[in-house]
Amino acid sequence: SARESARRSACTSRLKQVALAALTHENAKRSFPPSSHTPEMAVLNPRWYWAWFSWACWTLPYMEEQSLYDRMIAQVSPPGLYPEPWASFSNTQIATLLCPSDGAPKINTRGQTNYRMCRGDLVSAWHWNHRRGAAVNGWGASNRPLKMAEITDGTSNTIMFGEAQIGRYVNAAATGGFGIKSGVGSGSAPSTCGTLVDSNGTYSAAVASGNIIGGLWSMAVDGYANFYTYARPNSPRCGDGVEGTAIVMPASSYHPGGVVVARCDGSTSFVADDIDAGDPNVASPDNNYKAQSIYGVFGALGTISGGEAVKYP
Repeated sequence: SARESARRSACTSRLKQVALAALTHENAKRSFPPSSHTPEMAVLNPRWYWAWFSWACWTLPYMEEQSLYDRMIAQVSPPGLYPEPWASFSNTQIATLLCPSDGAPKINTRGQTNYRMCRGDLVSAWHWNHRRGAAVNGWGASNRPLKMAEITDGTSNTIMFGEAQIGRYVNAAATGGFGIKSGVGSGSAPSTCGTLVDSNGTYSAAVASGNIIGGLWSMAVDGYANFYTYARPNSPRCGDGVEGTAIVMPASSYHPGGVVVARCDGSTSFVADDIDAGDPNVASPDNNYKAQSIYGVFGALGTISGGEAVKYP
């Protein structure tokens, strides 16, 4: 419809702004914004929570949010205080981070986000330092912030950001809710989450929770700020918890038939739900896996250096 076309266009425009902000960060800092364990925060205040600040925090000045960035620094840098990413600066809702097609209700006092950074095609704990996608940590020499030259698959063939629906409450539809299942972890197959969805396309109350997914743009853990390309867009999502253990986090949206993504060159495109994403019954490889993606075209688009020769419009 014309209405949905306008919403999708607005969503694409905002996602492009986010991508261009990350590229401006790369130009200024010579690296993409880290998804956690930020060296800048380690210097400002290396106490316990310094590692939990998301890519969005360091992209603020490039989204025309310099004053909010300054507030964040003032609140988290004083010696003796724990630098909490849920401090009051995070209550600010940044319009650029919301897709008009979602329209999720405000679920708490925190600012929400529809746009998530891509961690690649292998699911893992949020703090694990593998380098499969654009969202990498900044912790240690082996896990420094991503540099442009490391995207050897080509910036136009590598997804940097994608959409993901903000969490709803219990009995929410599979794409907007979140299934809780003990034992779901980094070795789980994409199809694992499908077993938690009933015949009505919703999660049962016994396993459902979705009230914080995407509900805190400043928080680094996957349930808030990241997504993976190891499952098709709009696949069910689940984990054994909803923060650091929100393991299976696919892209999702309210656009009929797919999701909007942004590449590492700043371009945007629409990815259909039926894109080749490999066999959903195959478990995710070990975190140290470094070969080509086993999750089809979509998995390959999520890797920065998998060596796959694929293109998608």
